[in-house]
Amino acid sequence: SSALRTSKENIIEKTTFGRSSLYAKVSKGLFPKPVKVGSRKIAWPQYEIDQMMNFYLSTTNEEDTKSFVTKIEKIRTERSIQ
Repeated sequence: SSALRTSKENIIEKTTFGRSSLYAKVSKGLFPKPVKVGSRKIAWPQYEIDQMMNFYLSTTNEEDTKSFVTKIEKIRTERSIQ
């Protein structure tokens, strides 16, 4: 359901990351990878964004952030397999 997804524009607004900053964080493993939801559209599961926002409040350590992102993406993969 689209209500459970957050658009790139919404994330940029919520996090104050710029577009290029968001993609840089994704490529460095500091933010979850988006999900393709159409031929030219991407989004993120809302629960992942909520988790990331809470996590960013607790630490700025890059290694901790990478571990957390890996965990979130692993859970997403496990949910999609079931």
